[in-house]
Amino acid sequence: MVAPEPEPEPEPIPLPSYSLELRFGVTFPADYSFDQALAALRYDGLRAAATAVVGVQIPVLDWLWLGGRFGGRGRGWAHPDRDAASLVAGELLATVQVRAWLGRVVELGLMVSGGLGWMQVAMRDATSDQAVGRFGVEAILAFKTGEHFAFGPRVGYDFFEWSGMNAYGHGVDVGGFSLGLALEGRE
Repeated sequence: MVAPEPEPEPEPIPLPSYSLELRFGVTFPADYSFDQALAALRYDGLRAAATAVVGVQIPVLDWLWLGGRFGGRGRGWAHPDRDAASLVAGELLATVQVRAWLGRVVELGLMVSGGLGWMQVAMRDATSDQAVGRFGVEAILAFKTGEHFAFGPRVGYDFFEWSGMNAYGHGVDVGGFSLGLALEGRE
């Protein structure tokens, strides 16, 4: 009797040399004193900030990726009788990601980011801006959709606040709980 031949080992998943990421999402900032002051002045704002990010990651091990991102986000507060107040922000971050494959199509990961952010508030023909520290953590779920592409949701938390932004000591936030959808191009 001849023993059956063992099944061949599956081919390893090829590791890309780099990954470019485009991510769109929304964060849900905390209700800070600046929001409360604007509400007292009859400004009405949606407690959400639209976000857009571009990033690049390079795998240094099959499970460890290093990279960076830059992006922007914004919020607005409408007023029934005056021009709206607005906040725009930019960020430049270093990233560290840990990733693992579940099968050949699904990838799970966790990303930690940190760096520098910049915020500008505009209201009644006056602006104020400030550089601030910025960090975040994000869970990654990616679905491979071919040899060079992956997409998936992102869920995380962003710390992106400006304390003491004016003479009254108000603070404002464009971070908080975040949801997004990312498209990755890999080579």
